[in-house]
Amino acid sequence: MTEIPSTWLEREHNLDGLADFFNEYEIPFWGFGSSEKNKKLYAKQMAEIHEYVHPCLQDLMDEKYAKKYKDKKYSESLFRKIVKDIINDLIKKDLVAEKQIQKVKDNLLAIYKDPAFADFERVEVNTYYKRKVGDTIMILNNEKFDLDSRELKEN
Repeated sequence: MTEIPSTWLEREHNLDGLADFFNEYEIPFWGFGSSEKNKKLYAKQMAEIHEYVHPCLQDLMDEKYAKKYKDKKYSESLFRKIVKDIINDLIKKDLVAEKQIQKVKDNLLAIYKDPAFADFERVEVNTYYKRKVGDTIMILNNEKFDLDSRELKEN
């Protein structure tokens, strides 16, 4: 079985690197299913979110706060605005299509809602002592979460 490369290991923590994540993210037509290739793809993409996307987003949020909002008190609404600014920067600079960003966000939210994701998070926390994948999904889909309770909002 061929390996799926870890392309994110050499990426810079900047908009171009984050754009690469969105542009290279694969959503299998029939979901992740149980094929060996799909299991590897799922594992690769969850590792990429843990090792690259979360720290990259954190760096971009810190940078955006320092450059544009340093005089404002940090709050939930400011957090949401900063994330929206980063996503808008990806679109305005023509690095990622808005439709692609939404497809990835929707797919990640579907993964988050799947009961099997709780097992993944348990493994992530037991291995790394951090919950980065779920946090990243919440950051990208922050409008759908109560950030204090970390619960999905009712629709």
